[in-house]
Amino acid sequence: MAMKKESKNPSEMERQSVPGASGGNTPGTDLSFSANPLPMILVAVETQRVLAANHAAVVHYGYSMEEFSALRFEELFCSYDHPMTRCSLGPTSRDGGNLGVWRHYLRDGSIRMVEMHGFPLVHDGVNAWAYVLIDRTEQLETAKETEALKNLYDNLVNNIPGVVFRLTRTRTGNFRLTYISPRFERDYGKTAEKIKDQPESLLRLIQEEDRAGLVLQVAQSARDMNEVVWEGRILLPSRPTFWLRIDARPTPGDSGEVHWDGFATDVTDRRLLERVGEQRQRLLEESQRIASMGSWEYDVNMGVLRWSDQLFRLLGREAQSFQPKLPDLYKHLHEEDREEVRSAIDAALAGQRKFNWTARSLDPAGKIRWLTCQGEATFEGRQLIHLVGIVQDVTGEMEKEIAQKTMDDRMQQASRFESLSVLAGGIAHDFNNLLAGILGYVDLALGELSPVAPGREYVTMIEKSTLRAAELTRQMLAYSGRGHFIIESINLTTLVEEMSHLLQTVITRKAVLRLDFHREIPHIEADKTQIRQIIMNLIINASEAIGERSGIITLRTGAIQVSREYLQETWLDFHNPDGVYTFFEVSDTGCGMNDETVKHIFDPFFTTKDNGHGLGLAAVLGIIRGHNGFIKVYSEPGRGTTFKVGFPAIDEKEQPMQETDISPAKMDGGLVLVADDEETIRAITGMLLAKMGFETIVAADGTEALEIFRERHQDLCAVLLDLTMPRLSGDEVFREIRNIDESVPVILMSGFTEDDAVREFLGKGLAGFLQKPFRLQELRDKLHESLGIQEDG
Repeated sequence: MAMKKESKNPSEMERQSVPGASGGNTPGTDLSFSANPLPMILVAVETQRVLAANHAAVVHYGYSMEEFSALRFEELFCSYDHPMTRCSLGPTSRDGGNLGVWRHYLRDGSIRMVEMHGFPLVHDGVNAWAYVLIDRTEQLETAKETEALKNLYDNLVNNIPGVVFRLTRTRTGNFRLTYISPRFERDYGKTAEKIKDQPESLLRLIQEEDRAGLVLQVAQSARDMNEVVWEGRILLPSRPTFWLRIDARPTPGDSGEVHWDGFATDVTDRRLLERVGEQRQRLLEESQRIASMGSWEYDVNMGVLRWSDQLFRLLGREAQSFQPKLPDLYKHLHEEDREEVRSAIDAALAGQRKFNWTARSLDPAGKIRWLTCQGEATFEGRQLIHLVGIVQDVTGEMEKEIAQKTMDDRMQQASRFESLSVLAGGIAHDFNNLLAGILGYVDLALGELSPVAPGREYVTMIEKSTLRAAELTRQMLAYSGRGHFIIESINLTTLVEEMSHLLQTVITRKAVLRLDFHREIPHIEADKTQIRQIIMNLIINASEAIGERSGIITLRTGAIQVSREYLQETWLDFHNPDGVYTFFEVSDTGCGMNDETVKHIFDPFFTTKDNGHGLGLAAVLGIIRGHNGFIKVYSEPGRGTTFKVGFPAIDEKEQPMQETDISPAKMDGGLVLVADDEETIRAITGMLLAKMGFETIVAADGTEALEIFRERHQDLCAVLLDLTMPRLSGDEVFREIRNIDESVPVILMSGFTEDDAVREFLGKGLAGFLQKPFRLQELRDKLHESLGIQEDG
């Protein structure tokens, strides 16, 4: 327990208060002894028995008076102090006064530090010592703690990696370092005492460009009492440049001075790490920029999404233009791809460690970028912590892939169309051979039947059906690109303008036809009739697309310079050269088509109409193919369709026609060689020639025809030669015939069109061409023309 401090010397005061000091008074009756606030004990020298104890001693030690009387004095001391007790306080001791601090037991067993003051006296004839006891436990413990704290502070100050200081600015404005820790001398090689009164010498250690910042901060801190936080470079001869950080808090003094208690730390390592980190960050950002990559991290617990600057750029946004959240990632993606990305991230949030997705993004300008993401989920135990993703711009690769796929699709489509066109051409050719026989027999039958014959009506119906079948074969030939073309140089604008009145009559009343013509456009080489068929077909399609709604159909003409890249985006581009093309364009505001429908619009017999039939746009494609043109289709559901058809432009406006100079002698009959591998054609042609007064000799293949011609060419007046025959083809037979005898007219027969069939015979003296199926009159006209026979009348 703490003792109250007395103003008098304890030994003197107690000497005046202890009974027996001046006489033989009994301690218990002396009020100065019993009422003394300090514990007092009277001890016999010889026996060490406690003769008396005052009330303060009873309270302090916890013993009653009776218990004190039964105690030996040394029992109050700790056992290991007993020898010292006997030596210092034994019977031989003569001196009084302050006897030092001793460890005493209290009745409860606790130990207290007690300062003892004593002096000898005689009590009732007994030599005794009177002790005044002052409890110094708390005082000594406080002093001990203070010393420990001081030692701790000194250890901290001397061992922490930095210098502790106090900087004071006096009322006169002078600065003085009133304290600086010993570490300063060890770290900077300067004695603290030398710089305390010259703190400006420390400023000279700071690199010049960093010095002004510290001076300014100190001046501002003196005004507004804000903390000083500064970092700068220090120059010392003993070491290279390093970075120092100063943190100091100002405190106003009582006399107008200002004190800054602060801490100076060497932060060179941190600065170097930051510099390395900054370099790595710059390298990472540069690598991401070069690789068109960005990164993102989603903190699941905090719900915070972080984007790298490069990811902002990949999405076409300014870096840090907003604080991203997870819905923002979906919002910046193409609406058709959002669900795929959301599903991938939801799967990761549900526990799937790795995830990936590919999606399109739309920047503010509407440009599409293709992004691919590789991501991974991070867990602590089973707890999902965050998602990390690397996003790369693969627009170039995807565009190449899409372009390649488009090219492959078009190649496959072109190959399919080519196969279909060969098939269609072959079917049309063979079908025409069959129709030629049917029409030939029909002509013969009609020639034999009287106008009132009962069966004539049936034969006429056969004739009409056969002609309709022939029309279908012409469509098949048109699809295959082997239609019958009469090529001439035409102005596309003039041709379309001439059709404008007719076009007005075929469109729905709900539609408005708008014309946009360019007059000065290059001519093209084309068949007017076939071009009209294309235009009419596309205008009717546009009208049907509009239907019962109001809409606009626009027909325009013009000329464009096209590249190979442009042609690769069109149909029928694989053999067309780049250059100037003259075009017409049909646009409508009708129902439009989706991509899947567009892929099939040129397929034979494909239609979106309930009552659709025939070859439709497939025939259009065949005509364009036959003219070496292209067609491009733009369509969007609900917004309409545009067909753009282009043909190679030519410089000349008229194309000279090649003529055959054959002037055979006029004759009324003769022998005609019919060479055809179809027995029906040979038979019916022979019958038709006989009807006209000619005799025939037939050959079933090219070799037989050539043998007959060698033997009988002087007897022949003409040769009817099929283009496709076994063993030797028609053109091979024709060349040999010309080598044998150039005077005999040769008329070519084929199920293909004239342009396709006679291409190899131009300029070689071919007398004429008959396309199967042909009528008796057509055979007569062509034979008479080649032989120079004039019709009667």
